[in-house]
Amino acid sequence: MKKWNLLTAILLTAAMTVAMLPGAAAAGSDSSKRDVDLEKDRGTIDVVLKSPYGNPQAGIEITIYQVGTGRIEDGNLYFDLVEVLRPAEGEDAIDLNGLSAAANTATAAKLQRKLSQMDAEQFVDGSQPGAVAGKDQILAWAANTDEKGVASFKDLPVGVYLVVQTGVSDDYYNITSFLAYLPMTNEEGDGWDYAVEIDPKLEARPGGGGGDKPNPEPEPQPEPEPEPEPPEPPIEVIDPEPEPPIDIPDPETPKGELPQTGMLQWPVPLMAMAGLVLFSLGWLKEQKSRKADD
Repeated sequence: MKKWNLLTAILLTAAMTVAMLPGAAAAGSDSSKRDVDLEKDRGTIDVVLKSPYGNPQAGIEITIYQVGTGRIEDGNLYFDLVEVLRPAEGEDAIDLNGLSAAANTATAAKLQRKLSQMDAEQFVDGSQPGAVAGKDQILAWAANTDEKGVASFKDLPVGVYLVVQTGVSDDYYNITSFLAYLPMTNEEGDGWDYAVEIDPKLEARPGGGGGDKPNPEPEPQPEPEPEPEPPEPPIEVIDPEPEPPIDIPDPETPKGELPQTGMLQWPVPLMAMAGLVLFSLGWLKEQKSRKADD
């Protein structure tokens, strides 16, 4: 029994000793964070602009500004404002670490107002080889979204970047400015992610986003009734071509005197005289008969 108690005490003592060693309890996470090289490490930030229905928005300018630089302290990565953006005496302090989503947006808006008060010569093109910002300057990168809606910024040093939409879209309002961190803790929480992709929300302008909505599924249509067969065309009666008229020649007129036609005229007077005689004879005879009766 004493041996078991002794062995248990030894094991407990060893466990407590290991737990007290710096970083031993979370060796993966802490050691990965301590591996960040502020001078040599480089990363990428991709800003993806797509409509709520997934249609990429091309040709829109996005500008990022390095508003914070990295600092390693006690094995942890912290970010500090670049010198030109640090608050003057009497101004509220601006913290870049451990921000909530709402605090991120509020801080980004505050820094954007500071940038709007700076002169053009205070902005240094970070895409130029060996570009360095002085204490009164700030590094800036600009890129347009491609056909996939992606504005890609590469070879960026460790830091905090203010992302601003500097180009205007006809269909959508400008995105809300925000802070992007490079590097970011990976999804597993045990290392760093130097390839950061951000997909901000787009809000359509009134009357904007035309043709962006997905086509609705077509409603099922009833099967069309079969069309009646067309009636047979009427038989076309073709009139036969008329035969050419027969040319009947006019009869020849006989030469000489024409033959006499119609009733003869000479018997008429003779017959009239005979009728008168017969009438006279009849009348005389009648007179004689009347005298004899008397």
